Amino acid sequence: MKKSVYLVLVLTATFFLQACGNSNRGDANFYGKIVVDQVRSQAAHYQFNDLVGNPPQRNFDPTYVPRSISYSGHTRESAGGLLFTRIKGTVFVLLGKERQNQQWNFMRGSVEQGDSFVIGAAKEIFEETGGVYDIKQNVLLSESFDVYFHPRVNNYACTFFVKVPYVSAQNILNESRNNSDPHFQEMTDYEWIKLNDLVSALNTNQQKFQAETSLGAQRTIDFYKYSFNILRQAHSKNILLNLK
Repeated sequence: MKKSVYLVLVLTATFFLQACGNSNRGDANFYGKIVVDQVRSQAAHYQFNDLVGNPPQRNFDPTYVPRSISYSGHTRESAGGLLFTRIKGTVFVLLGKERQNQQWNFMRGSVEQGDSFVIGAAKEIFEETGGVYDIKQNVLLSESFDVYFHPRVNNYACTFFVKVPYVSAQNILNESRNNSDPHFQEMTDYEWIKLNDLVSALNTNQQKFQAETSLGAQRTIDFYKYSFNILRQAHSKNILLNLK
């Protein structure tokens, strides 16, 4: 009987060590790494979800390379950047209209296998703005970011909030069209919209809304639902409200 109990204890300890890898609980990034890659059950999510929330910077390492596999060459995690600029005292954010679903989105996509979250974000920003914004990793790491967990699809999305110099939506679109690489042609249109209009839509849960553009026109924005939900999280909205 004692041998059986001992064997169960040994097997349990072995399984736990394999699940946790060689991480150290004293490491500030330990929980982020465990949640992202090695503990995927709902029970584990509820156990650690407070450690990926407000503020995620305490526990989530954006330089970490996720190992989950979704499809060829990509992980199941995503990363990207919400780009913003200030024009005559007013903050505008850049959105692109996705070719695939004809909905508006910020610059984001799946993290490629072997890339960290921050590298994945830099790639998506560069490609989805037609190569206009080439933002280095160290710049991204100096900016605010948020982490969102989607329990239904079991993935994490890391979003950086990045201040950039203003380039007109038309010029970004021209650069995108002039690039022969299909990765640079995922957006069919771009628009700088007023931050306050986006925040109002998030507060009222209006995925489809009217927004003022940087040229003073009104544009109907039908936001991609998953990305809209990312920005609706409390910490993301708090970051948006404090963009300068």
